[in-house]
Amino acid sequence: MLVPEHGFWWTAFFPEDARAAAEARDPGPDTAPLVESLLELDQAILDALPLGIYACDVDGQIIRINRRAVELWGRAPRLHDPAQRFCGSFRVESLEGDFIPPDQTPMAHAVRAGESFEGVEAVVHNPDGKRWVARVNVAPLRDADGSVIGAINSRRRCDGVMNFCSNF
Repeated sequence: MLVPEHGFWWTAFFPEDARAAAEARDPGPDTAPLVESLLELDQAILDALPLGIYACDVDGQIIRINRRAVELWGRAPRLHDPAQRFCGSFRVESLEGDFIPPDQTPMAHAVRAGESFEGVEAVVHNPDGKRWVARVNVAPLRDADGSVIGAINSRRRCDGVMNFCSNF
């Protein structure tokens, strides 16, 4: 389970944690309806947020994503896909135009080294050719023992540069 200060609803980023939370509340044999209810509530909360949010597990696989992240990326990455790790963007570059491979993104550093990042900006390319600047905040997710079990990324489109980026 995630450490309590992350809040109860974050536990459902990892379905096994949602199951454990449900069993702790109702140790009966059929916790599936409660687990599904928790996961649906979590997704509704995530989808209501104005930021794009996604989470990766300790292997860098994308395990949860909200509606706004899909809108920003211009596509929906496959969840739990070992071929797509750390990032759902079509392509990411530094503000100077250098390609940033997925395994070099702040999300990858958070998952691998437990580092946090706030306000990091990068140019995101969408599959339809649109480019925009994202400002991201990334934090590792830790279990009760302090071990990194994944990371969460919140991103938003930088309003001050949207017009500049869309003209490329």
